[in-house]
Amino acid sequence: MADYIADRAIYLSGFSGPTNGSGATWDSAFDQQQASTVRDVSGDGFGALTLDDWMNNSSIKFTGYYVEIGGQHYGIFQFGSFGFIPYNSALTGGLLDLGGQRGTTLHTDALETAANCFLTGTRIATPAGQRPIEVLGPGDRVLTADGEAVAVLWVWRQEIVTLFGLGERRAPIRIAAGALGPGCPARDLVLSADHAVVLGGHLVNAGALVNGGTIAVLPLSRMPARFTYWHVETEAHVALMAENCPAESFIDYTPRAVFDNVEAYRAQGGTDRPIAEMPLPRIIAQRQLLPGLRQRLGLIGAA
Repeated sequence: MADYIADRAIYLSGFSGPTNGSGATWDSAFDQQQASTVRDVSGDGFGALTLDDWMNNSSIKFTGYYVEIGGQHYGIFQFGSFGFIPYNSALTGGLLDLGGQRGTTLHTDALETAANCFLTGTRIATPAGQRPIEVLGPGDRVLTADGEAVAVLWVWRQEIVTLFGLGERRAPIRIAAGALGPGCPARDLVLSADHAVVLGGHLVNAGALVNGGTIAVLPLSRMPARFTYWHVETEAHVALMAENCPAESFIDYTPRAVFDNVEAYRAQGGTDRPIAEMPLPRIIAQRQLLPGLRQRLGLIGAA
């Protein structure tokens, strides 16, 4: 992450956080005004904390642990027996409250699972026309690439905060209008890197299509401080029409628990039912792309 300026910090006294990620604990917590700077030592870009990064001086290092407050994750730094959670109250909208929490199991390794979703505003085809994904809800019907109308079981939501985020794994991919063929997509389609579109009888993760031009990563430094990913769960794993481009519906390779509205889902009787992947090969890396597609995208090594 780029250098980050904080005006406050939550102090954690009696902090202990084993480096194996098994869980951190502390005896008590208090918040106070504390001007500080979190240094991006590794130069890995805005939005990613690494174990090389430090707060104010190199002796106050990032521990790899996070706390969740208001559905967002904030990194914990350590000096001696104290932990520190620096934050900018203007960006967080006020003071943060741990609510009596005395420990966390959220660690960098565990948080690397990124939701595979569409960005806010993505239009999904329905029998009544295209609708923004964020206005869909359970019971609505959406169209598959085969023209079948299927019911929405749930619309998943995950807000991403780039202040102390989880790195460029959360950065969206922009597929420019027409990049995959005439009218596909009809306008720019923005989705996460591990979200697949259907091309030539294959599920192709968006990250494998990046050519730096018509298909490119949107760095977190260019994204708002907060943005939201959405996904649509249907009974089966199907190809939805997103901006006139066939793209996969939710599949539980990403645990439902990582989404912000999982508790609402469970409160309405939702379960962690398994979903079988549609019977298409999945491409996750550029080297797996068929030569014709590599050539169309202008990728190095096209045959």
